[in-house]
Amino acid sequence: MKTKLRSESGTLGRMKEEYAPFYKEVRHSLHLVRRSPLTFLGFIIFTGFIVTAVTAPYLAPYDPYQMNLDQAFQPPTADHLFGPDELGRDVLSRVIWGSR
Repeated sequence: MKTKLRSESGTLGRMKEEYAPFYKEVRHSLHLVRRSPLTFLGFIIFTGFIVTAVTAPYLAPYDPYQMNLDQAFQPPTADHLFGPDELGRDVLSRVIWGSR
């Protein structure tokens, strides 16, 4: 036998009324995303930046502050995909850390 508590149904009803505009806004936003593929692409790019910023210590191949003057102004190689800068620091690592 199931019993219904008055406080649960009353609270649930008030919560539905209180959050109804929020859910309506979310549904409208999802509709716009489905209608425009560029919005979805922008969301994916934005999410990629956020993930990169959060995981920068694990993604960066080198310390962004480590200098190696022997490699200054060298072209990009397999070891340094964006190449080193004028002080021999890895540019890719600096870009990844710069997203933070």
